[in-house]
Amino acid sequence: MKHLLLVGGLQNSTASGKPALFYVNYENGHFTSDLDVVFKEYADIFSFALWQVGHPAFQPAQR
Repeated sequence: MKHLLLVGGLQNSTASGKPALFYVNYENGHFTSDLDVVFKEYADIFSFALWQVGHPAFQPAQR
């Protein structure tokens, strides 16, 4: 539950008006040697970063 307090504090202290996002992986723990888990986590992180910086291949599809 402490992670929720951290995210709440971050969200209250931001001036951007955007939500604070906090990635938690309960299945992984602190470390894993399972490369499938590691690569999936990196894919999630890089996908999010590319979406946020505006890379065209990672933007939501227009309806």
